[in-house]
Amino acid sequence: MAHDVSIGSLCLFDTAPRRLRAAEARRLVDFAGLISEWPDLRPGESAETRTPYRQILAIADEMRAGTDADGVVRGRDNEPGPAGPTGSRSGRDAGMRICDLLPDLSPLRARERQIAHMAHHDGLTGLVNRGRFHSCLAECLGRLDRDGVPFALLYLDLDRLGVINETLGHRTGDAVLVEVATRLRGALGAEDVVGRLGGDEFAILQIGAASQPASSAALAQRLIEAVTVPTWVEGKLVDIGLSIGIAVAPTDGRDSQILLKRADLALSRAKSDGRNTRRFYETVMDAAAEARRNLEIDLRGALSRGEFEVFYQPLVDAQTGCPTGAEALVRWRHPRNGLVSPDAFIALAEETGLIVQLGEWVLRTACRDAVAWPSDLGIAVNISAVQFRQARFVEVVMHALAETGLAPERLELEITETVLMQSLPQVVDALHLLRRLGVRVSLDDFGTGYSSLSYLRKFPFDKLKIDQSFVQDLADTATASIVQAIVALGRSLGMTVTAEGVETEHQHATVRDYGCTHLQGYLFGRPRAKDDFVREYLSGRNLHAA
Repeated sequence: MAHDVSIGSLCLFDTAPRRLRAAEARRLVDFAGLISEWPDLRPGESAETRTPYRQILAIADEMRAGTDADGVVRGRDNEPGPAGPTGSRSGRDAGMRICDLLPDLSPLRARERQIAHMAHHDGLTGLVNRGRFHSCLAECLGRLDRDGVPFALLYLDLDRLGVINETLGHRTGDAVLVEVATRLRGALGAEDVVGRLGGDEFAILQIGAASQPASSAALAQRLIEAVTVPTWVEGKLVDIGLSIGIAVAPTDGRDSQILLKRADLALSRAKSDGRNTRRFYETVMDAAAEARRNLEIDLRGALSRGEFEVFYQPLVDAQTGCPTGAEALVRWRHPRNGLVSPDAFIALAEETGLIVQLGEWVLRTACRDAVAWPSDLGIAVNISAVQFRQARFVEVVMHALAETGLAPERLELEITETVLMQSLPQVVDALHLLRRLGVRVSLDDFGTGYSSLSYLRKFPFDKLKIDQSFVQDLADTATASIVQAIVALGRSLGMTVTAEGVETEHQHATVRDYGCTHLQGYLFGRPRAKDDFVREYLSGRNLHAA
């Protein structure tokens, strides 16, 4: 058996018998170097005939002087060597024998520690991973049962990380996650645990805080303030939001699955309430979640059961009040709940992906209905960002036009800024292709999103639609100035401008005087089913006297 310098330690024994400890572990590495000159040395073999033997004995004398109570010789890995046979001769070298040659296990143990760390920590952020976090949660519940130590579970979700990944790249998104992890750590107490559960989801255990829910509310506020500060990441200024749901033990439960579920329900409420906020679990959330689950079940079969309808709201010329077309708005006639507003199911349809199939149906239905109207009236259809991400979306539009016979110039697709923030080159290519087909494209709810003017530079829209929130607040001087600026911007770029939500004569006169070309709102007509729309709004073309 050959031995080389990778050997970690040498075990020597004297006649006591007693194992000897080197004054420094490094000296045993030197032993290994000497032993490399003995390629045929066997454990237990006497080494007195070997050339380096006298050198080893000289060092052994020094070792004997520094031997501690247990007399253990240790190597670089600081592990004791096994006991072995001893000699019977007298004198300094009479019983000195080579007992064992031990391999250096420190690289192996370092790898084991690395593997153990990787098994329990997120590779990107270094935070504990989902599995380890759940173990920590179980430990907290054990302390709660055993010692009565309370804790709070905080569920965190980053806002806009998906947009950052799609617009700035996943490398930037990963850098944002690392920065967020650093900020989260800095806001925690000594006993608190923070983990990354996956994607943009994080969770925190606030342990031992005496005053709940005040302590977790304070922590949540610190976290939001820390994370939402804009930061430069790889040369780009990034703005991230944070929503937090909180469940407190034992008030909200003493079971891990119940606490996780209730913190998640609170997180959903925080996100729906405007983001960059925190919400505590409330018992009414269970009922709301159950209602949402039932709604999703009903929604999945509603299209095949023919429960959806398309309503139409007129669009009018700002100067003449004559109809120029209509916007298609989907409604759900639920068999038990009656007519369901889009606000109650569109977001759910987007989350579940059902919006793709539903959106295609709305597009075909609207085109088919509009064919029967006078040829100078257009039809506007809202397009979800989820729909637009579909690779075959342009093909879907082309098929709807071909199937119904509607002229492309009569179709207007309304998109929001959310569409433009996702995979921008592909989006712009699709929009240009639609325009080459003759389809008009409008930017809906302008001013309520991120409102980057680069969107208007990259793609020349046919129309800007001013969100109704601005129109309804025209009495405010600042809001009025914003509306005027949007109108001027649109006109300078050759776009028509529609004001939504016009409900009073004063609003009508104001936006008309600002230069809006088209108007929409209850003043000119509410959404109506197809037959009612034709009867009420198209029999007399002038809907409102100018």
